[in-house]
Amino acid sequence: MTTIRSLFSCLLMTCFTITASAQLVKKAPKEEEDFVKIFTKVEIESGPGKDWDAYQRNAAVLPDSVARNIPPATYKALISFEVSSVGVLERLKIDQDPGYGLGQRALEIFKRYTGKWRPANQCGRFVRSYKKDAVVFVVPAGNGARPTGL
Repeated sequence: MTTIRSLFSCLLMTCFTITASAQLVKKAPKEEEDFVKIFTKVEIESGPGKDWDAYQRNAAVLPDSVARNIPPATYKALISFEVSSVGVLERLKIDQDPGYGLGQRALEIFKRYTGKWRPANQCGRFVRSYKKDAVVFVVPAGNGARPTGL
């Protein structure tokens, strides 16, 4: 009886020791998981290609037929989007719409851009990142716009 009792207590102590000393092993992240993550803070920021500024300036010029119906001022439409790991703009959304259809027009400027953005860099790899950029529309005075409040 004492042999069984000592054997049982020895077995119980062994199980307790193994359980107490066991540690959770943290698995290394898979490389594929990193590609679907969207980074907000990265080592090297993503940015537009060389031709983005010229493209945006030209595309933000409003035709006279549209500018005629908007009061003279400077309007800013803010667009948020993701830059993929290969530089493609995705998931575009209007964050700030100044009205007069300018938010939708700014969104179309981003959608029609055929160039690539420079992707963000994290630990030497290109990764997805989240960005915001503005399109500025200038409606000059004397464009035949109706005064506001009429």
